[in-house]
Amino acid sequence: MTVGAEAGDVRVWDVGGDVKVEAPRGDVSVGDVNTDTGSANLEAGDVTLSGRFSGGGRVTVESGDIIARLPPEDTRDLTLETRLGSVLREPADGAETKEEQGS
Repeated sequence: MTVGAEAGDVRVWDVGGDVKVEAPRGDVSVGDVNTDTGSANLEAGDVTLSGRFSGGGRVTVESGDIIARLPPEDTRDLTLETRLGSVLREPADGAETKEEQGS
């Protein structure tokens, strides 16, 4: 599945296989994704990951935040990168871990 949006928000839910979303001026919400037979590549403003995320992938944000509301085992093979923002991991137990990135 490939989704492109010049402006506006994108919501991707309950998808298996390859997922590619490019929304440089919008926010992306992704949930219940299985990339065991593919990969995920998300480029957006802010990204929110929730539900379950099975498999691997890369989430890249130029100037925004990534919020990963996933169980810790779901982010093991998932790369989360932001140039001018932060990565916030909110595991199932409710604890938060904030990773500052960018310069």
